[in-house]
Amino acid sequence: MKRVLIIKMSSMGDVLHALPAITEAVQHLPELQFDWVVEKGFEQIPSWHPSVDKVVVASTRAWRKNWWSSRAERKAFVDDLTSRKYDLVIDAQGLMKSAWIAHLAEGPVSGFSFLSVREQLAAFLYKKRYNVPSGHAVKRLRALLSLSLDYTLGDQTNDYGIDLDGANFECVEPAPKTLLFLHGTTWASKHWPESNWIDLTELAGKSGYTVWLPWWSEEEHQRCLRIAASNDAAIVLPRGDLNSMRNHISAVDAVVAVDTGLGHMAAALSVPCLSIYGATDSTRTGTWGMNQQHLRARYNCSPCLARECNLLSETVLRPPCYESCSVDDVWRVLSKMLCLKH
Repeated sequence: MKRVLIIKMSSMGDVLHALPAITEAVQHLPELQFDWVVEKGFEQIPSWHPSVDKVVVASTRAWRKNWWSSRAERKAFVDDLTSRKYDLVIDAQGLMKSAWIAHLAEGPVSGFSFLSVREQLAAFLYKKRYNVPSGHAVKRLRALLSLSLDYTLGDQTNDYGIDLDGANFECVEPAPKTLLFLHGTTWASKHWPESNWIDLTELAGKSGYTVWLPWWSEEEHQRCLRIAASNDAAIVLPRGDLNSMRNHISAVDAVVAVDTGLGHMAAALSVPCLSIYGATDSTRTGTWGMNQQHLRARYNCSPCLARECNLLSETVLRPPCYESCSVDDVWRVLSKMLCLKH
């Protein structure tokens, strides 16, 4: 058996984007067994793939904030990381922190070339470097693994390899005709206006749909409560972990999302998902898989890739690009997706 360590630490979408590459690698080389280094908070995702044996959890964000008090935890991480010898270590993140972790591991390291890595200094720590063209993250990761492991890249794959029969999967029984709205995201510029979510929930309710509203932070929880207060069709879900979110997403007819990691989870599960993109570029980091639709803002500065909209002012209270992604537009596309599903 050939043992490979992959380092793909964050964010949620990035971690999910690595799964098709694992699936394809094992299809070409069945003797492969992967271990995975991932940031704390995302460790459940690699465990969903049957070809991932061991998940090594790093807490680099917490370590940076508490460097001296985390010495014992950092030592325990290095001890865990170096407890196995690897035939190959692949840095699929391309950052200095991931390259340094790869360098500490017991095995030869491969990664992106100086021209294709995200942080160029990282490439100095690789034994082998591979030039991977720009493009969608899933394509780039598939290419990196095929070059690192020396097999011919196959046709486009949407197989994330998630084992829905695993021990962590619990079937969630939805009410008939159920949608899930993923309204929460990180950047302020990626938020679809709250009033739009309220209007969309109303349209869904009038069409006989129940709308599930998940939340992660207290800010998102309060938004859920405001959306639900306007319509009896909305149900605010209890806060859960990633396993719980996977189970709920698997149970619905369709998902509407902004650019958020949970939208990528819907794609990984082949659940129909309409994703709304304003500030970000769906051609590089959009949801990837079966039954995915992208509604892109039609505005001269979109995608701006800025965390905060530079056009906001006392009179402009929300990113203007989302004016081109109206509630009617979303409902029209979503209705077509639901018709195809049924």
